[in-house]
Amino acid sequence: MPEQQQTLTIQQAIVLGVQYHKAGRLPQAESIYKQILQSDPDQPVALHLLGVIAHQGGKNDAAVDLIARALALKPDLAEAHSNLGLALKNLGKSEDAIASYRKALALKPDFAEAHSNLGISLRDLGKPEEAEASYLRALDLKPDYAAAHSNLGAALCAMGRLVESKEAFDKGFRLRHGGPWWNAATFPDGDSTDTRPSTAAMFTSTFKLIDTIDQLEYLIAKARIDPSFQRLADRYHTVLAEIQLTKEPMAVTKLTPGQLERLGSSYHRVIHYAEAPRIRAGTVNRALDFKQIEDRYLSSPVSVTTLDDFLMPEALHGLRDFCLESTIFFKHSGNRFVSSRLTSGFTCDLLYQVAEEVKERFPRVLGDHHLADIWIYRYNNQSEGVAAHTDEGAVTFNFWITPNDANRIPDGGGIIVYTKEQPYDWNWRHYNREKYTPAVSREIAEFLADADTITIPYRENRAVLFRSNLFHKSEQIHFRDGFENRRMNITLLFRNRKG
Repeated sequence: MPEQQQTLTIQQAIVLGVQYHKAGRLPQAESIYKQILQSDPDQPVALHLLGVIAHQGGKNDAAVDLIARALALKPDLAEAHSNLGLALKNLGKSEDAIASYRKALALKPDFAEAHSNLGISLRDLGKPEEAEASYLRALDLKPDYAAAHSNLGAALCAMGRLVESKEAFDKGFRLRHGGPWWNAATFPDGDSTDTRPSTAAMFTSTFKLIDTIDQLEYLIAKARIDPSFQRLADRYHTVLAEIQLTKEPMAVTKLTPGQLERLGSSYHRVIHYAEAPRIRAGTVNRALDFKQIEDRYLSSPVSVTTLDDFLMPEALHGLRDFCLESTIFFKHSGNRFVSSRLTSGFTCDLLYQVAEEVKERFPRVLGDHHLADIWIYRYNNQSEGVAAHTDEGAVTFNFWITPNDANRIPDGGGIIVYTKEQPYDWNWRHYNREKYTPAVSREIAEFLADADTITIPYRENRAVLFRSNLFHKSEQIHFRDGFENRRMNITLLFRNRKG
């Protein structure tokens, strides 16, 4: 085969592989890249793209090896330098990642994604001001870059600039999860441009679908959305029935093109976003003795304490209504829980007010620890909850908002804190993201085998304050059936994790 024809064939194969890759068909893309390398082991673009797939699959060591080989053959691949940075970052090598991003930007100064990725690693190294500059440069180049808006929000949070932080998170959220159904008056049938599905790969689980259906029907019953949205709920019912017929209905499942067509542009888009304004009288229970609570935390051998009746009733009910009514639970962990965080709409004014007041009430514990993240989990009524893990922060403040009568086991359903911290030389991202895989789960279990535990039962409006680097997990959850009875916990995380 003449060299020119062979090169053209390889180029066509790369184009096809990229098409599969963008559509989320990673096995097909991987197969094509490997076929290219069988005929030409030194094809740099195929090596790079195969490395990207390895990174996306959590195989960051393999990704670094493949992309480094590609760059040895073709050092001017700006995208490869940036993707090498991503893999290095996930291996905890932030300095090396920064060097890779800078090489990418030297080759391609208008590379918005590399500017944003550089900002992430700078923030990881405790340089939020430099991170902010990188994000702003990315947004100058690409104003509708949702991830850069969210990353900017995180950097502003780390500097205590919460008002600006909320604005940045909200912009990223609108760009990523906005759309035609945001507090829409009705849900009309028909094939309009507003109902075209996303072309990106989308994943779900049976509990994610059940929770979405239940929330839509809850909103209809509460007259928060029009009864015409029952048609959307029915479409989710149809997709749920199809998935329940598969061999592994408990697993995370990729939605088929037909299922995405049925759901239209509603999947991962806001249907209803509730109001949750600030409360003039304040949110935190003024009767609590915060000095005594701080004393308990600071004198605890393992830095763990609790407080009951944390929020004033108006704040508790306001947050609960916001969480039940806002369709922002886009993340899910199989059939354990659905979740939301600052990057996906968990940013109401009331929540920010709570975070500000918590920081103010615990000056000796939180001091200069700025807010790093906020998230919420809503659990399957019968669930193992979250497996043993640590949080990527310094101090965790977790509180529960579901009424006590939903809990079938009054002395259970809470949290178990281990009196053992995760070693700082462990790759935090690896052990957190892979905690449900058999190998990592077994390694964590062996590490914790000799650790004592502190079990804190579930109580509505109970907060738990603890050192983020302590391993902790959910107790087995047995809550009454029904959407409103699902256990919900909110977590405020302060300061990024440091060794």
